[in-house]
Amino acid sequence: MDPQLNYVVKQSRTEQALHNPLRTHPTHSQSRAMATIHFPQTAPTDARVTKLIMKRRAIHHCENSLSQVSVDRSVVASIPSQYLDHIKRFIWREDCLRLVLHLYNVIDIPQKLHRNLKMVLCYMEEVFKCFIAEIPKELDQNNTSRSRTFDSYLKVEYWVGRHEPVYVREYRRSNDRNIDRSDVQKLGIPLSFPPVYYL
Repeated sequence: MDPQLNYVVKQSRTEQALHNPLRTHPTHSQSRAMATIHFPQTAPTDARVTKLIMKRRAIHHCENSLSQVSVDRSVVASIPSQYLDHIKRFIWREDCLRLVLHLYNVIDIPQKLHRNLKMVLCYMEEVFKCFIAEIPKELDQNNTSRSRTFDSYLKVEYWVGRHEPVYVREYRRSNDRNIDRSDVQKLGIPLSFPPVYYL
């Protein structure tokens, strides 16, 4: 398997620990709704996955103004500066998923993993759509607007390390922290650290 694809499919636990140094910290049952509401309960159809694989997002940096994000070459929103690095990592992860799913027939991916990757990609699509809907259309460089859905995504990423409901539930059973009540702006999520994810 190509080294880059292998990197996407298999991440070392050491790297995960570095990315989320406090991931073993405590969640709470109340967090389940926000944390898992957008994760599909069943695998998406091949037709939908094909459309998502073909979709392209991109960041456009603008001089003296906020960066913008486009979908299939059409600008859909400006990005508040507090989210720019997070959105960059989010899009990088989506692109990795698309690449692996696109090459499914030529690389060795177990069926169960393939099904999970499709569900994760659909989940990220829903999170992104909510982010666009929740951020005001008119923004200036000092705007501090927050996206509740994307903040929830970041909290689960930080505390749990995975977004599938089964892992969120397991983390909740093992801890007593209410993820929804944690402040994403105080979690110390490194802005320059590359995204790490167990697939």
